[in-house]
Amino acid sequence: MPRPFQLLARLQQLVVQYCIVVLYLFIGVEIIELSYVLVRSVLSPEAHGGRLLISARELGNLVPVFLSVLISLELVETLRVYRDQHVVRIQMILLVGLTAITRHLLTADVFHGEPLLNFSLAALLLALAGSYFLIDASEKSKAP
Repeated sequence: MPRPFQLLARLQQLVVQYCIVVLYLFIGVEIIELSYVLVRSVLSPEAHGGRLLISARELGNLVPVFLSVLISLELVETLRVYRDQHVVRIQMILLVGLTAITRHLLTADVFHGEPLLNFSLAALLLALAGSYFLIDASEKSKAP
């Protein structure tokens, strides 16, 4: 392989490694945030709105952080596979997209938002889910 391509390949590996490190730092911060919100909501003296430990409002603060951790872990796994095998697994990308759209839907005010935006998110969710289903069915049919 000519020297410029070796340099580009090395630079690509460094960029992927850097992205993985940044994602791990982000995951660490998000886990600290998740732990803080969880402990604060369990130990808070305010009423829990008929729930045992966590109010619905606090749960609404907890779920997006949890989904951010999941998205980040899926991205780390995607980058690892790319780094080790130089392959991008489309199923992982679709799962990241599905999780991100789900996170957005859980945090957005869909009842008072723009109808066209809600329709677009629903179409995107259906397209991602359908794509995942078709790719998964295709891979299962190829398996011996």
